[in-house]
Amino acid sequence: LLFGGAFIFVLDHSYEPIWDRVAIVVLCFAVWVASGFKFMNNKQVYQWSTGLFYLFALHILWTCYNNHFDWTYVLSFILTLQAVTISFRDDKQAGPFVVIICATTFVSVVASDMASVQSKVVVIAAIIVSTLLLFLVVRIRSRFYHKIRAQEDVLRAIVASSEDGVLITDMDGMIQDANVQAAEMLGRKFKDLFGLYIGTLRAKQLTQTELSGLLEELHAKGMYSSEYELVKGDGTTFTSYTTINLVRESGRQFLVYRVKDFTERRQFQESLIAAKEEAERAAEMKTQFLATVSHEVRTPLNGIMGMTELVLDTELTPQQLEYLEQIRASNDHLLFIVNDILDFSKVERGKMELDPRPFELASLVRHAAKTFEGPAKAKGLDYIVEVEPGMEAPLMGDAPRIKQILLNLLGNAVKFTESGAITFAVRKTATGVSFSVTDSGIGIPEDKLMKLFDAFSQVDASHSRKFGGTGLGLAICKRLAELMDGDLHVDSHLGKGSTFRLHLPLAEADAPVQSTTALETPVAAIPPPLELPAGLRVMLAEDNAINQHVGKLILNQMGIEADVAENGTEVLEKLRSQDYDIIFMDLQMPEMDGLEATRRILDPEGEFEHKPVIVAMTANAMPQDIAMCKSVGMRGFVSKPIILQDLHDALKESLAILGRRA
Repeated sequence: LLFGGAFIFVLDHSYEPIWDRVAIVVLCFAVWVASGFKFMNNKQVYQWSTGLFYLFALHILWTCYNNHFDWTYVLSFILTLQAVTISFRDDKQAGPFVVIICATTFVSVVASDMASVQSKVVVIAAIIVSTLLLFLVVRIRSRFYHKIRAQEDVLRAIVASSEDGVLITDMDGMIQDANVQAAEMLGRKFKDLFGLYIGTLRAKQLTQTELSGLLEELHAKGMYSSEYELVKGDGTTFTSYTTINLVRESGRQFLVYRVKDFTERRQFQESLIAAKEEAERAAEMKTQFLATVSHEVRTPLNGIMGMTELVLDTELTPQQLEYLEQIRASNDHLLFIVNDILDFSKVERGKMELDPRPFELASLVRHAAKTFEGPAKAKGLDYIVEVEPGMEAPLMGDAPRIKQILLNLLGNAVKFTESGAITFAVRKTATGVSFSVTDSGIGIPEDKLMKLFDAFSQVDASHSRKFGGTGLGLAICKRLAELMDGDLHVDSHLGKGSTFRLHLPLAEADAPVQSTTALETPVAAIPPPLELPAGLRVMLAEDNAINQHVGKLILNQMGIEADVAENGTEVLEKLRSQDYDIIFMDLQMPEMDGLEATRRILDPEGEFEHKPVIVAMTANAMPQDIAMCKSVGMRGFVSKPIILQDLHDALKESLAILGRRA
């Protein structure tokens, strides 16, 4: 433009009107301006520029031929063409222009009225040399721009092939570039995106706080991600996950928006949430069902067990004693099944919590093995226990749960083996301890091994009828082993016996063993009598008539005469007339349940100044039941059927609390 201005306004133009030169420069300027808009691509700009160049060259040659302009006028035109030529980025494009420049220069100088041939030669040589140097510069630049164009083509190809919509804006949010996917995603024509303000695509405009946070994160991390509701061309909206990158290049800054359509994903997430909520409701219903079953089964079990134990303490004939022992054994088996169901429920819902403490492995193995030594010998089986030497150091783990697994494995081995031997082996490994229980029993078919650890699964229905069981024992053992980061698996052949292998990553304990009580097998025996303070007043809150009778008789055996209340309302009425030291409180009672009665009794601002020690005595044995009892202030928990030792321990703790208060 500078050279064109000099050509038009500075140099002598007295030979002809100026309008033609002005028109040509204006056309060149128009092409240059149009190249900045997207409706003209690079190829079209090049074609228009080339046409104007040829037009300009022909016009100058024509004027020189007809008017014999001064050679300086032609030189100005040549320099103008050189300035145009250097803007080309390809030596193939610049080559023809260089040839035309040289030819035009030669003709113009020759036709000029220079004084001497020598002057003409010097001018022509200077023009040719400068033009060739210019061509060399164009070639060097062309190689550089070829690389840039190749990189741009690769980047454009990557953007074009992206499954995401890509939008590029300046820092003011005006869209400068995009890919086809973005146009399709937004339901708009590709060309309509250019020059559009990015904010108009959002269903909800950013608040000033959100915008400030976005800019801060962009400048700090160079990236910002969020979910947005975007508006399509037809006015509908869709959920997108948009990632914004701040790009700095050659002193310029621009934003790259990568847009993902999250409509299907959002629908999928909502369906997952709905399914999760439905599963949680189903799990809650199952939990409630198990709690109800547990309560309803344990309530009559408490009466059966309690009355059986009381009758067994009386004088009986041998036949009566045999019958009652069978009743107690059946009752114990039924209680075992109920506990299995509750244990499985806890493991399945992730409510089973481990209590790792230091323990003696040798003591655990000895107690577990001793439990089934008698039954194994009664069947005439060889009962072999092999413990590797050098395992005296205390280990860290949940000993009762480990023993639970071992008892189940040993119990199954004795149950399903009619002849031969049972071997219980314990070995130290590089990563922990390995237990194995091998029997020569009925074995398991190979095609049934896969479902052996499934819940409620029996290898064969006939075995279920012959040997009994819920099909939960091994499922619980498997889950307990996994909960302890261990593994339980089996090798078996039908008719040749089975080997169950348990591996647990047990590390040595840093602290000494505190107690081995948890490892001992409980025996049905009447605990030693307690020293009861004079004037001790005890209340039994129980709505079931049989359990009232059983509870009173058991407490009588311990030297306690208890008053009975049938519901929470009656408990409060009795407390209004006299004080009680200990209340054994059932949870589920008519009119007012045990939890509500406990809240009213222990309320610091309530009507009762004297606060008794309240112990839950209930058939609700789920973990959440225990937690609820603690939350309202109950100091102990005795589950039904009542185990004498459990009641003894709860009473002992209650007396200790009363002693501390005194």
